[in-house]
Amino acid sequence: MSNWVVRTSIGSAQDFHHRPFPGDTNQLAGNTAQFEPTVWIHRVKRPTLVLGSTQDESILLAEEARAAGYEISTRRSGGGLVLVSPTTSCWIDILVPTNHDKWEHDISLAFHWVGELWAQALQELGIHDCQVHRGPLLNREHGRVLCFAGLGPGEVTLGGRKVVGLSQRRVRAGARFQGLLVGSWDSAPLEQFLHKAALPKDLNLQQVLVGHPLLSPVIIDAVPDTLVSLLRDES
Repeated sequence: MSNWVVRTSIGSAQDFHHRPFPGDTNQLAGNTAQFEPTVWIHRVKRPTLVLGSTQDESILLAEEARAAGYEISTRRSGGGLVLVSPTTSCWIDILVPTNHDKWEHDISLAFHWVGELWAQALQELGIHDCQVHRGPLLNREHGRVLCFAGLGPGEVTLGGRKVVGLSQRRVRAGARFQGLLVGSWDSAPLEQFLHKAALPKDLNLQQVLVGHPLLSPVIIDAVPDTLVSLLRDES
């Protein structure tokens, strides 16, 4: 049994990505104290191009993107670039301490229950064809450039297209699972601001983006409450 602490925020993607959580050894060196299971729900104020942990701004026309009103952010987890929208994305992080019944030592298996939770939330809202990927990482090289061009353990697909991307950051006291639901793609910013030289030659940007499922703003807005309700029902 556990009570989930829920915290909502609106603001910068950069600030949220780098928000410390209890036991984060980069912030609290050597701290192994347990923390309460927590859900962070965040909405960005501006559309944001989020770079993966191994990427830098050299893959982007960064100044042009900023001039057009896009924020550029970095993160410590995940592989490839992600476009986060204030209106068509739903961003939820789940923080799980090592003493919780949801804790899983295997890094890949740990994603499975998180993906199932996202898929169940969508099913509760009438989206019944979601699939949770339980196999190995697919399209690794493509995913290193563009997050939604790859598919990892626990990630959710709809109609064969990835709709929920997941990443994980572990510290001694637990893990932070970052999850992003993308309800629809706006391909224009990626086509406009991503250096074509950064794309693998066999990665067709249009094939990744065209035909991506559309989820209504009503569904996207309802996901956080639905997901939290499911978590609490399990506790």
